[in-house]
Amino acid sequence: MAKKTTKTAAKTPARARALSIHIGLNAVSPAHYEGWSGELAACEFDARDMAAIAKTAGMKPTILLTKNATRNKVLTAIRAAAKQLKAGDFLFGEDDKPPIPPPEPPPRFVSAPPATQGRE
Repeated sequence: MAKKTTKTAAKTPARARALSIHIGLNAVSPAHYEGWSGELAACEFDARDMAAIAKTAGMKPTILLTKNATRNKVLTAIRAAAKQLKAGDFLFGEDDKPPIPPPEPPPRFVSAPPATQGRE
């Protein structure tokens, strides 16, 4: 009598989803940065280039550039990605923006503070 063989369907692992978010700011609102506009020339180009790399890797890119990269739209893009992605998925991002200027250095004493008189 021949042995019965049963074929088990091999489970193909689900392919991980990959999304990307790219933010390129060539300037920022001076109203929010004490008059500083943070103007740069290449941040939008960098965001587009990174999105193109992500796309060739099979990712679905979201690109937000200077005038379109509002706080609300950035948060919406992040929340949308969070809803779509599951454990094992991949989020790739590019955040190319002008650096925040450093704060003014603290004041320095040019001479020692006056000596205090003895206490009674």
